[in-house]
Amino acid sequence: MESNNYRRDMSWYEPIDPVTLTGSSSFRDREFDIDETQKTLDAVLKGSFHLLGHEHKVILGTNINRRVFPWETRIRNSNATLSPNIFEFNPLDHISNEPYLRTLRAKTKTVEKGVYGSFVAQITDPLKLIVGGRISWYNYEDLTNTYNRNTGAVTSTSLTKYEDNKVFTPYLGLVFDITKQWSAYGSIAETYQSQASSLKGPLPGKPLDPVTGRSYEVGVKGGLFNNQLNTALAFYSIKRNGQAVRDQAYPPTPGDLGSNCCYLNDGRITSRGVDIEVSGEILPGWQVLAGYTFNDNENKAESGRYSTITPKHLFKLWSSYAFQGVLEGLKFGGGLTAQSSYYQEGLANAYNRTSGQYDGPSVPYEFTEPGRVLVDLFAQYHLNKHWSAAFNVNNIFDKKYYQTVTNDNPYAGNYYGEPRNFLASVRYSY
Repeated sequence: MESNNYRRDMSWYEPIDPVTLTGSSSFRDREFDIDETQKTLDAVLKGSFHLLGHEHKVILGTNINRRVFPWETRIRNSNATLSPNIFEFNPLDHISNEPYLRTLRAKTKTVEKGVYGSFVAQITDPLKLIVGGRISWYNYEDLTNTYNRNTGAVTSTSLTKYEDNKVFTPYLGLVFDITKQWSAYGSIAETYQSQASSLKGPLPGKPLDPVTGRSYEVGVKGGLFNNQLNTALAFYSIKRNGQAVRDQAYPPTPGDLGSNCCYLNDGRITSRGVDIEVSGEILPGWQVLAGYTFNDNENKAESGRYSTITPKHLFKLWSSYAFQGVLEGLKFGGGLTAQSSYYQEGLANAYNRTSGQYDGPSVPYEFTEPGRVLVDLFAQYHLNKHWSAAFNVNNIFDKKYYQTVTNDNPYAGNYYGEPRNFLASVRYSY
């Protein structure tokens, strides 16, 4: 697979005064060239055999994935000033004829390969034992050059390499068929995840060791109303050791790998929760999907929440009805997403009246995004077997909210979610 992408963005960054709605005049007009090549090979061998009166299944496989990701950033000089009100921003007011000048060129290569296998043993008629595992190899290499935008000269070069070899991750599971419609299961799995792209300070940094851990899950799955409704209930617990956490001694800076450095692999993360999902056709033409997730996570190394921006409660409901008879082809539907509040906390530089900048002493802060409910609606009509038309209304109550909240990088911070919007579309299928 190959992809070539071009992106341009214009943005202001740093704080916005919540009273005057004005902010910093730090303006950026950037363009990006991103080329990606990804090659994947996967080979699987499946088979079964009979032993002691039961059928048992075996799977053996191997795969390899190679990804090359070169990209370049260019910035255009501009004397643009911030609009009096940040919410009245119009990019057409800030067109510049200045040339784009290269500031960064990077090339990242990753190679992941492994062999895996699983054995499903039918112990008794209702009980299955599943044993599996994988041996993995991982190679990461990143070469980054930064440039003086005015002279074009290379100002710094960094080369980061990392590899893991023969990492074994086993898996064990049990499935018990309670009835023909319901089954209970439990599983234990070792986990491994490279985080070579997160660097330990000081710059240019050294790759962090991988995250290791173990996950546990138990649950039940089954059907209601003659299997018209598929139902699943799962309880899970995940432990991750060595998770990257931001090193406050090295605040993130743009360029020079600032978004990747610097981190500590001190995180000892636990995540526990519940997943519930119900889906199916409760009446002819009436489809429904509902799900609820509860999550509680903690970084035991710091005795606090690890991901404060992960809501503890998340509920989703989606339903649609397809008419029959003379109105056949017409479908109406909608959905809602509800979630509890979340927050971000950290340190920020206070406003300095002498300099007029936010370069004062560091002070703690906590920013809370309240819980919210978003509602979407749609209507669809199939003109014939090839053509269909649809009309969508998203965020119908025009809820104003932050889609993301973070202090991980001051140049990619808090973003508003989409306001109420409308989409009309026509689709052809064959």
